[in-house]
Amino acid sequence: MIKQIAIDGPAGAGKSSVAKMVAQKLNYLFVDSGAMYRCIAALAIRKGLDQNDTAAWLDIALTHKIDLEDNSTIVKAGGIDLTDEIRSPEVTLATRFAANNPEIRKILVNRQRQIGQSVSIVMEGRDIGTVVLPNATCKIYLDASSSVRAKRRYDQIIAKGLPANLQEIHQAVVDRDSSDKNRKVGPLKQADDAVYLDTSDMLFDEVVDKIIAISNGQLND
Repeated sequence: MIKQIAIDGPAGAGKSSVAKMVAQKLNYLFVDSGAMYRCIAALAIRKGLDQNDTAAWLDIALTHKIDLEDNSTIVKAGGIDLTDEIRSPEVTLATRFAANNPEIRKILVNRQRQIGQSVSIVMEGRDIGTVVLPNATCKIYLDASSSVRAKRRYDQIIAKGLPANLQEIHQAVVDRDSSDKNRKVGPLKQADDAVYLDTSDMLFDEVVDKIIAISNGQLND
């Protein structure tokens, strides 16, 4: 039986790392849906496109095949390896122009659904349980306080030896939450049948184990 685990939540909630480990432990395919939108943004930047040139951005989505290889650890678009490039600050800022485009979202949502038709998957994003996989066998809404999520991002940046300002990062997290929740297409929200998990005071392994227990129907509260 093909199973689908949908994990949604705000930026910095730990969706990617948690979803990847859940997929690994269950031997499912991990799908980073956000990487697809990042690819569109990365290629738009390469082409020097204006953010308001929606037709040109749409053309990228229409003409470039996006491949998430080796459990989304290698990301390619049109055969171009963009794995590292899509994580740059410039691409991160520009990704919203792809994510907020209804036509681009329609194209990528269809591609994401196709992936989940032939193999059991763990897919993470912001509208997976509500839009992409509304009939997923397990839905999780992963959350944490904005201050905790900001501190996680801060620690990640510092660990790379880069300068960071915790207050600025926290404000960016708050602004991103507002943007994600209020956008017209695919807004961030908890699906009615999703299990809510606040990870603010949880260890990484605890979160992973709890999601697996929920997906297996073994959770007893």
